[in-house]
Order: sequence, then structure tokens, then C-alpha cells
Amino acid sequence: DLIARRASSSFYNRIEMPLKRAMSAHHDLLADGWIARATKSASELIRTASPDILVTFAQPWVDHLVGAALKKRHGDLPWLAHFSDPWADNPYTADANERIERERLAMERRVIENADAAVFVTKRTADLAMKKYPSSWRQKAFVIPHGYDSDLTESLPAPAPRTGTRLQIVHTGSFYPGQREPYTFLKALALVRDRLPAEHLPHVTFIGSGAPAYEQFAQALQLSDSVTFSSRTGYFEALCAASAADVLLIIDGGFKDNVFLPSKAVDYLALRKPILAITPTDGSTSDALAPLGHICVTDNADALAAELLKLIEKHRTGMTTFSRPKEFDIETVGRMFENAMNDTIARRGSM
Repeated sequence: DLIARRASSSFYNRIEMPLKRAMSAHHDLLADGWIARATKSASELIRTASPDILVTFAQPWVDHLVGAALKKRHGDLPWLAHFSDPWADNPYTADANERIERERLAMERRVIENADAAVFVTKRTADLAMKKYPSSWRQKAFVIPHGYDSDLTESLPAPAPRTGTRLQIVHTGSFYPGQREPYTFLKALALVRDRLPAEHLPHVTFIGSGAPAYEQFAQALQLSDSVTFSSRTGYFEALCAASAADVLLIIDGGFKDNVFLPSKAVDYLALRKPILAITPTDGSTSDALAPLGHICVTDNADALAAELLKLIEKHRTGMTTFSRPKEFDIETVGRMFENAMNDTIARRGSM
């Protein structure tokens, strides 16, 4: 048996749902005794179910603090902590004050020191997190990527018939003001507009990122007829929209060394569409996509406009269909995760 956050409907109702409602208020969770209450509920499940292993998943990071408390109570139970992103080293939160950064580092150290294993989705993330700690701790780290479910993508409804011939580009997911934003892409689209008739200009849909500032910027560039910003939607609905696109767009943060492999990149790979990624050439997104023939370009409007013009021409003559890389198939990723759990159990002598 595997105890995770959804080990039972009772656990989900008592623990995860309250967390979902307050996951952005980390300190509120600490203040109202959520960790103690979550630990008590999970400890009862551990005594009842006698699981082989405890697995905690971020986000949110507070899940790992519950794992640390459970490990203190149940020391013989192997514990695997899954890190979806960097924690103490996350560049998106680097503007926090020194006290918060020290707190994050102390919590991360406590988790990695006490966990029997830690899973990261890229080698770059694992290296970034583990370089701060004793070299002996590195053996705890497993690298297991995000996975796509081909059964899910095969079940998507057929896209509605097209009313035009313009290249359709879709981006799913939120932006981070000041760090990951669509401004360079919109500038590149404006450059393309100056070189082509309006009927040949791509149409771009941003799903889940309808900030007024982005719409205003698009209007200032006279791109209102070519860009649509929509509000957040459900995962399946976003996947349906992506499946109807001709090209799928990724915009990474402008970090010199990008340690992130966004889960949307793996979702996109399952759809077998061309992917245009605005991302550092030295980074996890490029590591995954460039060898497969997808387009990875740095945050430069001129270079991006050149790639858009190539995509428009390919759309006219016939777009390439990509294969699904097996290394990201959930069957492969699931076996990797199972092996990591078994290895963690074996290290504790509990197999």
C-alpha cells in the first residue's frame, strides 16, 4: 500500500481539501496547527494500513513538513519526498527577504536530511538542490520526469472544424509578472505582421493568463485580431484546446540556466504537435525538446519572428507530425517511480 495525499477519501476530505483552499497561505497553515492535525490523521492511517512506504508530493511544500513530522513518529517507515520544483533555490521566489529565504533553506534541509529518498523531475534541479549538502546525501536523489498519459490524449474529442487557414498557436498556463511573460513573443508577432498580409498572420490563444496588462500590450501593438487571452480553465479543457492547435507555445523564465521542465511541455509532447519554446539554450526545456526536433529559441524578438515565419511556411506546405517520446510515457515514468520506491524500501531493510 502507498500512502500519499489521496490515500483515502477521508484523508482527502480532512487534509487535502482544506490545504487546496489555503495553499497560498503557507504561514497561515503553520499558525493554525494544520501540520499537527494533518500529521495526526496520516499517523492514524499509517497505524491502520501498515504501508510499505510514505510518499509526499510538492506542491505545496507544506506536505513535506507533514512528512518530516511523520518520519519522526514512524522512523522505520521509508519516506520518499517528491520535489516538483526547486524549493530553497527557486529563482521565481528569489526576491523574498532574508528571513524567509533562511526559513525555506532550513525546511528543505530538514526534509532532505530525514527523507530516505528525494525525487526531482530534472537532473539540473537535482544538482541545484543537492549541491548545498554533504555528497553522501546525493545517493538519495532520483531523477524522474513528468509523464503523459496517452490514453487520456487519445480520449480527447475531435477538434471543431476550422473556419480559416491561419496558423493556430496555443499557450496553456499562467505567467509570473516580471519573470515569465509574453512580451517578447508579442513583439515578435508584431514584427511578423509587418512582413505578411493580415490573413497570413497566426492567431495565438493564451489560456489561463488573461492579465489586463498583457491584453493592453497586445492592443498597443495592434494585435487584438491575432491574440486572445482567456481565463483559467480545467486541465482537460486546456488539453482539448491544445490538441486543436497547429503549434504549441512554451515561455520559460529568462534565467541563464533554466532548471525547470514545465509539465505543460510533457503534456504537449503527447499531442504530437510542433512545439515552439522560448527558453534558454542551456536548460531543462531545451534538453528535453531540442533533440526531438522541436524549436527552442532564446528570448529575442528578431530570432523568434524568424522562427514564426518558418512555421507559417510549414503550415502552408504541410506541418510535421511528431512521435510521442517513450521516455515520458506514463508507463515508463511509472516504472521509474516504482523502482525508486522499491529501492527506498530496500535501503531501509523493509522489503
